[in-house]
Amino acid sequence: MLTHKKDAYISVIKAFEQCSIETGIKVKLAFVESEDLEVNPKKDKESSERYEKAWATIKSSQGMFVPGGFGFRGSIGKIAAIKYARENKVPFFGICYGFQLAVVEFCQNVLGWNAISEENVAEYDKSPDLKKVIIFMPEISKDFMGGTMRLGKQRVLLE
Repeated sequence: MLTHKKDAYISVIKAFEQCSIETGIKVKLAFVESEDLEVNPKKDKESSERYEKAWATIKSSQGMFVPGGFGFRGSIGKIAAIKYARENKVPFFGICYGFQLAVVEFCQNVLGWNAISEENVAEYDKSPDLKKVIIFMPEISKDFMGGTMRLGKQRVLLE
């Protein structure tokens, strides 16, 4: 799981605990701060140690869960972890933003696109080949994050 705010994901933690009980499989969750997975050429000793520890945790895991979230912070690290899971056939489960970033990772590293989520366009270059593979729903505010889920039956057309 990629977050240091464990209490923000208590429902997810409880879901893993319940699945563990139901299946009889012991689940041990390891938490990794996604920013620690990001390459930074100016890292100091402490952040280099966090980087090594974070990747050691990812590489020793038998599965990966990337939860929801918002904004650019940590997204590069999440994409790197998702890429690792895909390339190394590590079982991966992404929900909300975690799955959106899986789409971005696939488009970037398999299709070779300059792909991004519309949520993060401001953080990237404005090159003409930038592809928004995740877009905002037309009826929601682009200024406020959270509380934007569509609930119930919704017709969706894909182009």
